[in-house]
Amino acid sequence: MLGLIGFGIMGEGITKNLINAGYSLKVYDIRSEVRENIVKLGAIPAASLEELYGETDIVFLALPSPREVEEVLFRNDAIKNLREGGIIVNFSTIGPRASIKIANRIREMKRRFVDAPVSRGPKEEPWKIHVIIVSADGEEDFRAVYDVLKAIGENIIYVGPVGISQVAKLANNFMSAVSFFGVIEAFTWAIKQGLDPDVLLKIAPMTPGDSWSLRNLVPRILDRDFKPRFKLMYKDIALFLEEAYELSLPMPVGSLIHQFLQAAKSEWKDEDWVSVIKFYERMTGVKLERPQ
Repeated sequence: MLGLIGFGIMGEGITKNLINAGYSLKVYDIRSEVRENIVKLGAIPAASLEELYGETDIVFLALPSPREVEEVLFRNDAIKNLREGGIIVNFSTIGPRASIKIANRIREMKRRFVDAPVSRGPKEEPWKIHVIIVSADGEEDFRAVYDVLKAIGENIIYVGPVGISQVAKLANNFMSAVSFFGVIEAFTWAIKQGLDPDVLLKIAPMTPGDSWSLRNLVPRILDRDFKPRFKLMYKDIALFLEEAYELSLPMPVGSLIHQFLQAAKSEWKDEDWVSVIKFYERMTGVKLERPQ
């Protein structure tokens, strides 16, 4: 029996794929209102963390921040209900220092920890993660979860010891954010001068100006589609900057991006992170939309 803690956007997709692959899955979420959806997908809702840990061998975490991860593992020593040698697989982006700290505590309890932050979220049904970046105490732990990870993700990449996968994930998200802000500034500049954004959207993918943000995020902005697919970019950039501070690395571009995301987060917290464009539009007086 597998276990999953966290039934948000990512957790729901993980549930669908594990059930479709024939796995038995028990799911715990603090929100009682999601219980019906868990049952509809064919999983078994757990009444408590203790119940979930006590009846599973591998437990996946799909939670928004380090605080929630530590809470579900160590509050009332809940993880001690997992059998010795049982495996925690963490999909949450929590940063390398938090990951190493948590792994050390789990190791002391004679359980195992596999760090597996993900990249590229839901695209279409059946929902699959594009990349799972895995780090663990050794390849034996990686091999122990590889088959089940293949039911969830398209590309499973082992990168080394615990913590290093968090480095890869945060670096990737930072590059994505930098690319996005470059793209929206270019589109703002072009629209202000009278260029149809769809013309630029057609040309740019054939040039060095191409990027994932250009091809995937700009069309959503032009369609004014801000429904939440990923809302945690602000948190990830904050983690990136915290780690940079500990390394005494100046990050002027990252600091500016963080300020923009902070402004958007306070006003459009229930929308996708690309809603930061609304703050930028207000500042520039130029709206990224198709001509009427």
